[in-house]
Amino acid sequence: MRSLRFLPLLLLLASLPAMAQFGVYGEFSTTNLHTANEPQLYGATLGGYYHKNFKHHLGLFSAGPDIRVSFLSGPGGGTNAPMQSLTSVLVGPRLAFKIPVTPLHLYAEGLIGDGDFHLGEGLSRNSSNTFESQFLGGLDLTLLPHVDWRIIELGDGELLASGSSAGLDTTTFSTGIVVRMP
Repeated sequence: MRSLRFLPLLLLLASLPAMAQFGVYGEFSTTNLHTANEPQLYGATLGGYYHKNFKHHLGLFSAGPDIRVSFLSGPGGGTNAPMQSLTSVLVGPRLAFKIPVTPLHLYAEGLIGDGDFHLGEGLSRNSSNTFESQFLGGLDLTLLPHVDWRIIELGDGELLASGSSAGLDTTTFSTGIVVRMP
């Protein structure tokens, strides 16, 4: 009898029209480090998100976590400068909005994590672990029932090396494919 007192709460929760969805994505990304003599870094971003859709009570919004890993590299600034690379793992909340009567989805994310910035190769390699933060926004277009084209994703972020008070600003542009699983 004691467990029956939670029955109304369970019925209420079961009646909410919230549907979970998992998505994975792969992107081609380019990042500008906003520093003199620093070229663009290019590479891949792989990630996944999990969110709940709230179609009737909160409009067409969905929310949940996103996790991503980026592998970027490029030539160093100058003529004989060593290669540079940035590997980062970021996680944070994601908020998405389905535009009514269109196959378009807008989303925004605020991510934090760890970046590993390398300058050079072999014995001359200089590496620094950094705290990284990014604010991202993008637009996805549904091509097939569970496949989206990530038309564009724009990111504004900062790399902060351990023990340093000055950060390195970054701007990232990406495009790719998203596969959603119901």
